[in-house]
This record gives sequence, C-alpha cells and structure tokens, in this order.
Amino acid sequence: MTHLQNQVGRRFVAIGALAACLLGASCRQDAPSETTDPGSAAGDPPAAAGLHRDAQAGALQFPLVVEGACPFECCTYGAWVANAAIDVRTEPRMDAEVAFRLQPGERFDAPTGSVIVSAPGLARVDGTVQLYAPDGAPGPEVGPGTELTVLEPQAEGFFWVWFEGRRWSTDLGFMDQGRMGGEIVEPAVWRWWVKVRTGSGQTGWIAPEAGDVDGHDACA
Repeated sequence: MTHLQNQVGRRFVAIGALAACLLGASCRQDAPSETTDPGSAAGDPPAAAGLHRDAQAGALQFPLVVEGACPFECCTYGAWVANAAIDVRTEPRMDAEVAFRLQPGERFDAPTGSVIVSAPGLARVDGTVQLYAPDGAPGPEVGPGTELTVLEPQAEGFFWVWFEGRRWSTDLGFMDQGRMGGEIVEPAVWRWWVKVRTGSGQTGWIAPEAGDVDGHDACA
C-alpha cells in the first residue's frame, strides 16, 4: 500500500469519511489531471470513459476537485506532525515543483485539503441498494444489475456515486440483512492533497502516504 487511499479495493470495503460537494465542501471541474490511481500500479490508465455513459449523460466532467474533503474515518485537519521526510509541492500535482521538504518530527498546520477524482469508477449492484441525496434524504432504491458511476469514498463503506444525472450517497460496503451487495468493477482514480503551512510561514501541498503523518486521525 502506497497512499492512504489504497483502502479502496475491487470489492466494496469500509473506508473513511469524506466531506463532499453540497455538504460543506465545494467542487470544481477544472483542476490539473492526475494520471495515476493511487490504489493501483503506477502508470495505470484512467478509467475507460466508455464504461460511464451515465456520467457523460449527466455532463459530469473530470478531473473533479472536491475541496475540503478528508477521505477516511475520523479524518481531521489541523495540527499535524511529519513522521518522515515529505516533499511539499507548490501545487496539488505530482509533477509540480518541490518547494521544500518536511522533516521527521516537524510540526505543521494542515488547514484543509482536496480530493481530485481524475476518472470515475464503475459499480454493479447485485442486490438492493438505497441511494441518499446530499442532504441525507432517501432517494431511489436500485436493484440487481444497476450500474453506478463511482466517485470518491465517503464513510464506513459509503461512496458518492453518480446515477441518472445526479449525485448520491450510498452504502456499497456492507451486506444489509442479506439484501445489499455488489462489486466495484473498476475503481475511481483519485488522490488526496493536503495544504501545508509551517511555523515559518512556508506553504504548499502534500499527498501523504500511509504512516507519513500524525494528527490526521481523530480516533487514534
């Protein structure tokens, strides 16, 4: 596992909390593209657009930037500590210039971050899945054979998905009294970027890897 977002698997898995568009975070669709899925081998191509007809029909464009997102259970921004040397880049792109490097043990502020979804994933429902609107109101139930365009992860197996031209939240992670299930046929391509501000006033962006930092998990 290289990045924290490697928690996303081919089967539905429990993943952490993620604030998303219309729920305290905002979305842009004009960010620089990420070409590597942190959950797969480096250099893997983005998800095939032909598999995501619903996303195209709803005029969903990629890359999609979810500002203010924090993509795992108990994720929190604020006072962090570097556990390793971490390159801090001038912009939230892997090809951006390295501005400086955080040193092991260095304390810094992580005021916010963004998740960049470079390409959507695809989920196929095997049972019955309830969709929820961004405000939490129940939406439609979808049945076996339904294909959902997967965006970024949310919490405890929940994902944000795109279905019939709208954004929904749904539990793709756990069986619910034997009636819920499915498979992520193709995972979404996404990366978490965190804004950094040091005590000396230096600023930039990091894409933290597992074990790189402390302070980001309120449940630890």
